[in-house]
Amino acid sequence: MCGIFGVWGKSIDKKLVKKATDSMMHRGPDQSGYHFDKEIALGHRRLSIIDLSEKGRQPMSNEEGTVWITFNGEIFNHQEVRAGLKKKHTFHSHTDTEVIIHAYEEEGISCVKKFNGFFAFALWDSTKKRLFLVRDRLGIKPVYYSAGEGMVFSSELRAFKAYGMALPIDPAAITSFLNYQYIPSHSTAFSHIKKLPPACYLEYDGKNSSLYSYWDVMYGSSGGIEENSKKLLELLDDSVEKRLMSDVPLGAFLSGGLDSSLIVALMHKHIKDRLKTFSVGFSEKGYDESIYSQSVADYLGTEHHHLHLETLQPEQMQEVGKSLDDPIADPAAVPTYYLSRMAKKHVSVALTGEGSDEIFAGYTHHRKQKIAHAFNIIPRPLRSLAYETAYYGKALAPVLIRLEDTLWSASQPEDIRNPSWTMAFKGHESKHIVPEQHLAYLDEMTKPFAESYHHQQTSYLNKSLYTDLKIWLNNNMLLVKDKVSMAHALELRVPFLDHRIVEFAASIPVDQKLHGKTGKYILRKTASGLVPQEIIDRKKHGFDVPIGTYLRSSLKSSFEELHEQNNGTFVRKEHVEKLWKLLQKGHDRYARQMWVVMNLYLWQDIHGTVEGK
Repeated sequence: MCGIFGVWGKSIDKKLVKKATDSMMHRGPDQSGYHFDKEIALGHRRLSIIDLSEKGRQPMSNEEGTVWITFNGEIFNHQEVRAGLKKKHTFHSHTDTEVIIHAYEEEGISCVKKFNGFFAFALWDSTKKRLFLVRDRLGIKPVYYSAGEGMVFSSELRAFKAYGMALPIDPAAITSFLNYQYIPSHSTAFSHIKKLPPACYLEYDGKNSSLYSYWDVMYGSSGGIEENSKKLLELLDDSVEKRLMSDVPLGAFLSGGLDSSLIVALMHKHIKDRLKTFSVGFSEKGYDESIYSQSVADYLGTEHHHLHLETLQPEQMQEVGKSLDDPIADPAAVPTYYLSRMAKKHVSVALTGEGSDEIFAGYTHHRKQKIAHAFNIIPRPLRSLAYETAYYGKALAPVLIRLEDTLWSASQPEDIRNPSWTMAFKGHESKHIVPEQHLAYLDEMTKPFAESYHHQQTSYLNKSLYTDLKIWLNNNMLLVKDKVSMAHALELRVPFLDHRIVEFAASIPVDQKLHGKTGKYILRKTASGLVPQEIIDRKKHGFDVPIGTYLRSSLKSSFEELHEQNNGTFVRKEHVEKLWKLLQKGHDRYARQMWVVMNLYLWQDIHGTVEGK
């Protein structure tokens, strides 16, 4: 994988193009390359994975020099596509990049439908005077752009700043971040920069841009459990085998959960040498799964490396925050950052188990959603009254604290209920933390979720899964994994997000996903005999971080210093102080909220604050 950057404009500063491209040297430490053509500039930072020779240098062109590409990602079926192009084209490298160029020459930009992989690339057609910006189906690889009278695009936000662009902060996006812990739309924290949506390409002619979707997932209900379990194993095995394509050392993240254990078991079938696996955990009780990851490693005979994190210091928060670029408060960013750094000492590519929960209903909120759905028989005003009672009565009856989240979600319209489970601030809390001048954004921030929920007629569970797939996955989890792994030039591959598996998961009956209270039911059936039964039967344990403990100890002084320095543009500081005192008294319910605030403070401290749009 790599870092890409480019500009279409009347006045291009070559030094700034190189500076912007080099700001992503961590993504591609092996090589840099540039192409300048009148009003076009393409930049590339290369992480060599396939064809390590000079022939893989980018930007790359066709024989005539009329089609140029800067590409980030991997096309895992590039050999199959290449075979169909050899009759008309002579290949000069073994790269997948060259396959994209010739496929485009034959079929135009619709060639992207043939590719199995993850990618973000820009393709310049000098004959047609068109620039295409393309992103993979699931949004595994990010790409940002700013388009108007000219265009700038990049793999990371930091490159826009390095190019000298003014970056006013979007208060609507920050309001969304405070509530959801990430920005759940194609917006970014900067008002003039957007994320290219997954499964889309942007066509730009120098003045106008047009956005097109080339893929979507449709839900159905076909096949019995035995038939579908067999089919899933075939698909997953093929997906894993395809993702072993590499000319550099390769390994896997192994948490000891079902998803990563199954991926490692399938890798074990196809790799002759001893497989390298990696895990991470914390000292605090309940935050270290090393006993399970070591159990699977012993079962499969892998060379296992475990990283033990004793605590979390302010300088570590700064380090992780700088790598994220976007404001994201997913605690999993911390262990993944340090896990990636350790893994990079041994491999340059690692397979992971991400994506399974979003397609096979593995999260706790999928089960809770089933409970909340049953509340629909109660009129919404009564559901809202029940939430109000829990919210205001919890001080007198602490047992209501456990009911508050469920009652809050049940009180919401069904089309925005799914994200309500994972919100940091919700209901009255949102109005207390957001400054008065930004309160109007609270109504706007739910729109992406409602639009996804109503995208197609299917069951409420499939609608929720679609929302997770279209919003949560690419705007939070995949974005975090990309940024913190590529900070160490480590390529992560996600076999569960092969589009064929996503389509298959959408096609099966919902009770093969959520069977009673058992999530990922079909995956548990599929894993039988491949991984230890104790791993299959384990309840899901997320990539948790003891944030409450750290905010009361090693991060306490840092938070208070950041709070004192912050100008309060995006939060009501008096309400932060109230919640902070409650957290210090041991009320861990407020840990996640203060974690979000601290991440916002850190992000502002790193990137500076520019008010307004």
